[in-house]
Parts: sequence; structure tokens; C-alpha cells
Amino acid sequence: MNQSADNIKVYIIIPFHNLVDDAFADCLKNQDYRNLSLILVDDGSTDESLSKLTSLPYTCHVINGDGNLWFGGALDKAYTFIEKNNSVNDHDIILVLLHDTQFGGNFISRGAELIKQYPNSIITARAVSKQTGMLVDKGVHVSWWNLSFTQTDQTSEINCLSMRGMFATAKDFIRIGGFYPVLLPHYLSDYEFCIRAFQMGYMLRTFEELIIYSDESRTGYHSISGRSFIKTAASMFSKKYALNPIYRTNFILLCCPLRWKLINILRVWIVSIKIIIKSLVGIRHNKKATLK
Repeated sequence: MNQSADNIKVYIIIPFHNLVDDAFADCLKNQDYRNLSLILVDDGSTDESLSKLTSLPYTCHVINGDGNLWFGGALDKAYTFIEKNNSVNDHDIILVLLHDTQFGGNFISRGAELIKQYPNSIITARAVSKQTGMLVDKGVHVSWWNLSFTQTDQTSEINCLSMRGMFATAKDFIRIGGFYPVLLPHYLSDYEFCIRAFQMGYMLRTFEELIIYSDESRTGYHSISGRSFIKTAASMFSKKYALNPIYRTNFILLCCPLRWKLINILRVWIVSIKIIIKSLVGIRHNKKATLK
């Protein structure tokens, strides 16, 4: 059944743990699309983040965590809520927003138009860094033969997307399925979902007119070089580390074609072992320098 734009509700999933600022709340408040419902996954915030969002003039559904949900767990909680909510219609729209982003007043209306114009698609906004003004995220092409991730704006090349401003119909979102909060608690949980969508036959798209501004200073860490052996080992297996070898192994097991699984798992662990060895060598060099 076709629905007019006014009848299509946009359910906005917002995972957060503190640090929701006024600028993000203002972006939501100033949207020209008003039929919005917020799914607020508050993972144990201790500041005023929740009240900033519940004070907005929209229906709010609050899902509470204890600080251990992380991104993947928060998305899975929101997915379960949507799947079990009988008031969600097939043609309603799901939007995932990160609380460290900002966007224009027509961002949601434009995304809703695009998802209606391109059925059987997952659409993600292109991200621009607030700090540098540079484009930092668009479509992604994963080359499994060498486990590389390349940014691309060519729809024919995109087989992966982030969820930093992702739009999908509720029907498609539910059909693609939930998340894996134990196997992928934080990094790569959104990549896995979108790769799964691609493998199910959905088109993954980005558009230059759909822009979101991201605070790159709030991301986790992507490098652990220069640390002591103990700190290197602890950081390597932290959920905040983007290259955590355990979660990258899980990602490969879930997503990678069979012919490339073993070689890519070996790649992940070889890189990790090299980092640990480098930290040990650094300790020995420092001790020698001290003795001299």
C-alpha cells in the first residue's frame, strides 16, 4: 500500500553514552520533516544527555543500558524494539544517527525522499569532518582478496556502508536482521549489517546532497604504536581499538567469502603479532639506552 510522505514516520535510532551536545539536539529540533519518533538507547549516561533528547517535540522511546552495550549492543536493542513494535509500518523509515554529528534542516526529508525514490536500497549520508572540512566517509568497497577497504562514490562499486546517517525502510531493516553484540560489540557491527544487506541483494547508495558532519575527535583509537608492552596488549584487545584482532576475526567469519576466510584471518593475526613484537623490541631498546 502506498503512503503519502506525511503518513510515513521516521524512527531515529540514537545510541549514546554521555556527551550529547546542544548542537545535535538543535539539528533534530530544526528538521523540516516533523513525523519523527526517537528511539533513544541510553547506555548508562550520567550527564544530561537523555534529558536533552527527551525534551525535543517528538515521541521518545527510551531503552536503558548499563554502560556495556556499546554500538553493536545498542543497535541490537533498537532492532528488537522495532521488530516487536506493531505500530511500525513496512513503509516507515529507520534512520540511524550518531550523537556526535550535525546536519542541515532538510537532512531527514531529503533522506526520506531518496529512500522512497530508490526502493530495495540502503542509503547512508556522506560524512564530512567538523575539524577539517574533508570528506571522511562515503561508500566503501571491500576487496576480500587483500582485506582492503576503499572509499568510493560509485554505486556499482559499493558493497559496504557505515551507519553514520543510514536510511532504510522498516520492512527492509527488519528483513536484513539483527546484530551480533557479542561477536561485534562496537567496530564493524555496522559494516557487517550493510555487507549482509548487499549479499541479500540490496543496493548500497550514497548521494552528494545527503551530508552529515562528524566529530572525528570522539572516535576510538586506530593506532597503538609507541606504547609499552602491557599497554599495547591491553589496548589491542579493547573494544575501543578499531583493529582488535578478535573482532576482526569474527567479522571475517561472518562476512568474508569462504575462499578468502583463512588467509584474511592469518593476515589479521600476523599484523597483531608484529605490533606486539615491536612493542617488546622497543622496551629492549629503551633499557639499553638507559644502561648507556
